[in-house]
Amino acid sequence: MTRGSRYAFIMLCITFCALFLLSGIAECAGEAKVIMAQGAPKIMKKGASDWVICKMNTAVDNGDRIKTQKNESVEISFLGKTAKVVKVEENSDMVIRKTDSPYSVELLNGSAMAFLEKLPKGSTFEIRTPAGLSGARGTGWSVSVDKLKAIFKSFENFIYVKGIDASGNEIDGELVVRSGWEAIVEMFRKPEKLEELASGDMEKWNEWKKDLLERLEKLKEEGFEEAGQMQNRIQELEEKKNGDVRDARDSDNISSRQESSSSSRQRDGDYFTNDR
Repeated sequence: MTRGSRYAFIMLCITFCALFLLSGIAECAGEAKVIMAQGAPKIMKKGASDWVICKMNTAVDNGDRIKTQKNESVEISFLGKTAKVVKVEENSDMVIRKTDSPYSVELLNGSAMAFLEKLPKGSTFEIRTPAGLSGARGTGWSVSVDKLKAIFKSFENFIYVKGIDASGNEIDGELVVRSGWEAIVEMFRKPEKLEELASGDMEKWNEWKKDLLERLEKLKEEGFEEAGQMQNRIQELEEKKNGDVRDARDSDNISSRQESSSSSRQRDGDYFTNDR
């Protein structure tokens, strides 16, 4: 074999290896799996007709359907370089629509919570319901379906909410829901009204995040590498959020002092002017 042919052979091998690695990365990016199953929740795989018990590490694919009953719940991790976790709460029915960007799940009934860090530009994570849909690139929120309406609660950053018509199409216009607020969407109507969250809603959200971090710690100890990555990203996000809050508080204090000082100077000036 000549030097040139050996070089061509080596380059061909490198190319095949690179393609193999890239395909593996792409496949992992679209993988989703169960990281927590409480009770005996059920899953029906796409194309199947039987329900089976949804267990830890169960792979979740597009078209799979998950059901929970009282005191049951499931957490699904959408793997990749970012932390993306959806919790299917008790008495709920959810269908997985898309496990890679743009991510999408459909909550047919019940409640769900979602936590995700900021997604790449152009990517979204949507939770659809029969009454409306919500989506974001990076935030924490919950969705619940109650007969002819859906309630979308934002706990961190913000989400967008849209109505859905009788044909299942999105209604023009969206409502932005910032943290600490919720939107109630009536069936086949455009969302218009915002209400403040109850204190218990935020407590429930913080408890779930705390529990999630503890479970990820256990999974990391068991060798589940992605769990450690998600845990680190969630902790980084919490530290950044706390830092932003401190910065905002310091900025507000500075502005308050500046305004107070300015008002004081103005009063002194007025006093001396009147005195003259």
